[in-house]
Amino acid sequence: MTGKDYSLRALNEFLDYLANKHLLNKNTVQSRKGAANKILGVLDEQEASDLKQLDLDLVFQRFANKAGKDYKPESLMVYRSRLSSALNDFFLYVENPAQFRPALKSNGSSTAKKPAKAVRKAEDQRAEGKPMGGEHAPPTTTQVSTPGSVNVPVPLREGVTVQITGLPVDLTEAEASRLAAIIKAYAMR
Repeated sequence: MTGKDYSLRALNEFLDYLANKHLLNKNTVQSRKGAANKILGVLDEQEASDLKQLDLDLVFQRFANKAGKDYKPESLMVYRSRLSSALNDFFLYVENPAQFRPALKSNGSSTAKKPAKAVRKAEDQRAEGKPMGGEHAPPTTTQVSTPGSVNVPVPLREGVTVQITGLPVDLTEAEASRLAAIIKAYAMR
């Protein structure tokens, strides 16, 4: 790719490049590419020619309005997350290809696999009714999502998983940034 081409076509070429050069796991690339093409499929030709100019919140809302009934709210959030990851990496690459490093590398290292293993372990423990993080874990309560929201388990470290409850399925980037700032205020320095 030459120049600063932010088109949907260039995004697809970039994702293929990541897979072909083994810079990102092929399954991850295919997931991102599928989500990007489904969501960005609502764009007309002119909009698809410069993805950098898009209001991602509006585009996602258009997609949800058009095809949302075909997806569970949780699936919509996963699609949005995949598109966001794809676009973030794509924009970084276009701005500076020489310095680009994908957010998730597929190098087979154990560190790259730990979060997924931790999530699966937590899900297995929850499914079996076992306490999280060992015998001495405090009792947990199950919180039900309200319509239009999801509960998101976030594994922080071994034996520590936080539940974000009631996260709206149409969470905006501004709202996510606000939540991140609030959580950051609780960090021990």
